[in-house]
Formats: sequence, C-alpha cells, structure tokens
Amino acid sequence: MNTTSRLKLRCFTLSLPFLVGALAQASPIVYTGVFTSGTLTRAGGFSGTAQGSNFSVSVYTAYPGFFPDFAEPGTYTLFDGGGTGGLPNDSGGGYFFLNGTRYACNSTIPIDFSDCGSGFDIRTTFTLPNYGANLPFQVVLTAPFSGDGGFGDAPPGGQDFYMTATGVGIATITLQRDGPTSYTVRSAVYQFVDVPEPATLTLAGLGLLAVVLLRRNARRA
Repeated sequence: MNTTSRLKLRCFTLSLPFLVGALAQASPIVYTGVFTSGTLTRAGGFSGTAQGSNFSVSVYTAYPGFFPDFAEPGTYTLFDGGGTGGLPNDSGGGYFFLNGTRYACNSTIPIDFSDCGSGFDIRTTFTLPNYGANLPFQVVLTAPFSGDGGFGDAPPGGQDFYMTATGVGIATITLQRDGPTSYTVRSAVYQFVDVPEPATLTLAGLGLLAVVLLRRNARRA
C-alpha cells in the first residue's frame, strides 16, 4: 500500500501574484544560493542553521509541528519546517555577501516589532515497512530530503534585501506509536549535504520573506 500524506504548515507563504506585486514595489536586493551544510531539528519546536557559499540562515520557533498519523506499511511525504512570526519569542536571521557588501539581520523580540524574518520548508519521502505482528514502539528512519529557506529585512529608511536557497540532505526521523498500527513524528533531524552539481534554484522560498516586505509597507502606509 503506497500512500502520500501531506501536511500544511502554518501559513508562512503568500500567493505568488501578491508576492510579485510587493517585490515590484520594493525593488529589493536579491541573493540566491545553495545550502551545502547545516542542521535543522524538529523537537517540539523547529530550529537550526544552514549555510552555503557566502551566506547563512538561522531560525528558532517553539511552534510545534502538527503531523498526521502514518500507518504501516506505506510510503509518505512529510512536510516540515518553520519560520519567524508565529510566536512572540521567535528568532532568526542571517547574512550574505554580494558584490563585496555584507547584508545581515537578526530578528528582535517580540517578533511583531522586527523587520527581519527567516524560515525553512523541508520535504521528506519515507517508507514504513510491514512489521507484521512485531510492531515496534519506536522507529528511526533515514531518508533523503529537499528543502528551501531564506531570510530578509526591510530596514526603515533603507533598501530591502533578502536571500533564498535550496538544498538536499539526509533526514533522520523518529516515529512513535500512537495507535495499534499507526505512528506519529516524535522528532526529526535534517542534515544538509554538499552535492557535486548545484541544486536547481527555485522561487519557493520567496513567500517566506514577503511578509517582511509587507510588514514594512504596512507601517509606512
């Protein structure tokens, strides 16, 4: 039995038409890259740092992940991640170098008063085997993942800037039984790895950062 189970995280992203309009008005400085190292952790909240050539992105949020049950046997796609803006004590930010200039920001607490924001989205496909009558209480699985993330800032009186990056790596997911034949996510660790060929850059991470620009625009309105 092959099943794909999708989880929609809290809405850190915005619709593409709305985003394009915001970016056109802001004319920000933009940087794109590829994650080559770093570790992200789901353990109740979501936190970690990932790096690439000339940039780094970090995030911390205590907002928990809400995951569906996974019944064995089956193949599933797990959606995980997190970003600043969901809770007052969220924090994050990053830096990148572009044309010899360093652009950086760190969010302030409470996050509602910060122009800096960051976040990650992670996608992992894994398979639960058929354990038969010997169903273990806890299962640790490893599987490849792909992810994107970024950060941005809209400093008052300054020029907006943001960066996005994509990457791949290995996820270590710990599942724990919550029913006779079903499991839920207890924790997960996502380790980015370098690859010989650069990953294809996408615009998927732009939505994580549009909220920063819109917050700035709303204050000036």
